[in-house]
Amino acid sequence: MKKLAGESLNIMEENLAAMQQLFPEAFEEGKIDFDVLRQLLGDYVDDEEERYSFRWNGKGKALRLSQTPSTGTLRPCKEESKDWNTTENLYIEGDNLEVLKLLQKSYHGKVKMIYIDPPYNTGKDFVYKDDFRDNVANYKRITGQVDDEGKPIGTQKESDGKFHTNWLNMIYPRLRLARNLLCEDGVLFISIDYNENFNMRLVANSVFGENHFIGEIYWESKTKSQNTQTSYNKLQPKEEMILVYSRQEKRRFHLLERSIKEYPERDERGAFRCYPIEVMNATGVRGRESMIFEISDGVSTVCPPAGKQWKLGQDQVATYKDAGDLYIKRGKAIIKMRPEYERTETTEPFWGFFSKEMGTAESAKKELNVLVSHNGFDTVKPVAIIERLMYHAMDNQDIVLDFFSGSATTAHAVMNLNAEDGGNRRFILVQLPETTPVDSEARKAGYENICEIGKERIRRAGEKIKAECEDAERAASLDIGFKVFKLDSSNLQKWQPQPEDLLASLQESMDNFLPDRTNLDVVYEIALKLGLDLSYEVEEREADGQTIYVIGAGALMICLDSQISAETAEALLKLHEEYKPETWQVVFRDTGFLSDQEKTNIKETLKSAGLDEDAFISI
Repeated sequence: MKKLAGESLNIMEENLAAMQQLFPEAFEEGKIDFDVLRQLLGDYVDDEEERYSFRWNGKGKALRLSQTPSTGTLRPCKEESKDWNTTENLYIEGDNLEVLKLLQKSYHGKVKMIYIDPPYNTGKDFVYKDDFRDNVANYKRITGQVDDEGKPIGTQKESDGKFHTNWLNMIYPRLRLARNLLCEDGVLFISIDYNENFNMRLVANSVFGENHFIGEIYWESKTKSQNTQTSYNKLQPKEEMILVYSRQEKRRFHLLERSIKEYPERDERGAFRCYPIEVMNATGVRGRESMIFEISDGVSTVCPPAGKQWKLGQDQVATYKDAGDLYIKRGKAIIKMRPEYERTETTEPFWGFFSKEMGTAESAKKELNVLVSHNGFDTVKPVAIIERLMYHAMDNQDIVLDFFSGSATTAHAVMNLNAEDGGNRRFILVQLPETTPVDSEARKAGYENICEIGKERIRRAGEKIKAECEDAERAASLDIGFKVFKLDSSNLQKWQPQPEDLLASLQESMDNFLPDRTNLDVVYEIALKLGLDLSYEVEEREADGQTIYVIGAGALMICLDSQISAETAEALLKLHEEYKPETWQVVFRDTGFLSDQEKTNIKETLKSAGLDEDAFISI
């Protein structure tokens, strides 16, 4: 019987396994022989001491932190969710470093787009204080907004010598984990301003590779000066930047459609338009002698003017001629261009500039205030900006992840775009539940932390979008819900002996689960650590007087009850026959079997029905 690991995906082990596939000769007894590896890499090894590199104090620790598995879990919170049983959207409260670790198995290579708006490091915004030992415990300290000595934390002064270092140590491990979640043609968009633009480019280049940098979008975010005190001696920033990276080189984006081409002529083969073969506008042949040739329709012949070249090559022209769609009229070579020969739409390029017409920080703040007044957010991104990025980067069934979700603009944009085109895009939002200031308008309005503001925005925006959707069928199917999960320590209990009563503490530890946790908490931890999508429906089925949780249409079945017997195994087999999943796993509570013999019998019964030995799991 396989024992369920209490940790998230071990990225270091995965990397070593991948390296062993590439360089098996460099491994001896499971360990790397670096001398052999250097020989295998040959001329790619750079021995120069003085070479370009991007380093800072703590980079090594930050890298190791990103590779340290998390022992935490995500606990479901139905009462704060919307449409729990039907929605495929997720809202996760917690330190995004730990959450990204926990998502590695379930969403590895499944996210099409990541948009983040991280702290700009102005000295006023929140900086995540990572703990290299236990980040889940550290997260609990952070959300209390006090450190171990009871001192407030959360901002740093620019005079702090570690101003940039702290920020780099925060963003670096998160980008490394985020990259794993992107699919092969996935895209990352990062909002940033001049404070850390340069460092963000360098750190993202180191994670994704400089050749995967697609470009930089300048967004006209302001229409008026924000700091009149410095307006005489400092340039006033009018724009912010959005850095664009792709997992795939030469990744193809969706382009905005400007118009549809018309085909006004008709012949016996159907519609066409007349397209005169043109010459290149630039002077000279630009090294393409092959683009200078005679074009003949069998009756007449034309050549490009002296010093010019055709825009089309000989092979392409020959294809049209062979199809009977080439003729010469009045000294011009003309193609009968048919819809099947070309893209029928004309498109707008993916420009690296978003003007104020798409929204500014000021207009976005007003937009949010209409939905959720007294929200406390000073800087907000326009919904139209995020919506445009999604249009370019995503198909209508894809997942977008935002792990600095703030006021939940990304969720708003997903619902908006789905309402516009009938898509079924899904969002995963992650946000640290940073407490609102005690004397703030947000706190007075009843919002204890910024997650409460984000969730309320999604609720109100979703209802507004659905009400305004003119397509009744589309409105009815629109997913405006979200499942809430909260980061916490594992539900599985560790034995913590109490010297004064060892027997009592031993008996408590044999219960497996922490006393304040529910079966649903445990079920989702199992699903998460086995790599199932958190949006899957969890069905509760009664069989042999026990509750069996069925996830992913039978892909996973869980029984957490006691008194597990052979009859339980028979009930599982009936469920398996009902759902008929391609592959399946079963999980039992280790202390729930009637006896060791019964455990063995159940295992053999399920194996005889085709269950793989590794798919028989205990916790």
